[in-house]
Amino acid sequence: MDNRTIRLLQLTAEFFKDQRQQAFLVGGSLRNILLGEPCNDWDIVTAGDAPTLARGLADTLGGFYAHMHEKASRVVVPLKGNINKGDVSEEGGQEVIFDVSPLKGKSVEFDLRQRDFTANAIAAPLDEVVRYIELGEGGA
Repeated sequence: MDNRTIRLLQLTAEFFKDQRQQAFLVGGSLRNILLGEPCNDWDIVTAGDAPTLARGLADTLGGFYAHMHEKASRVVVPLKGNINKGDVSEEGGQEVIFDVSPLKGKSVEFDLRQRDFTANAIAAPLDEVVRYIELGEGGA
């Protein structure tokens, strides 16, 4: 995983922590991490106000916000040069997408049971996933 994406995930975990909201990485993005496959599309569920949190996340990461429907809001962050505290430079051309959805029901377990595919019925706390990635990439 490239350092820019790792930094975006770190900033995203910090954002949710600062907002005092638990965030879970779910579905295919978590599966890709476990399989060591690349991923530029991250699915996050939270018990908080997902549209408001997604808008704040977009501002924090220097990205763009789009409310798709009641099930998800999207944050698109262009990958241009080095990312430091959400700032981007003028190089590059890829993007990272965060889909932020409200938690279905009162628990992540209930939410997972509502998912359409078995491979999507996995979740882990975002901050723990970031620590896992940092350790795997030679970090903390």
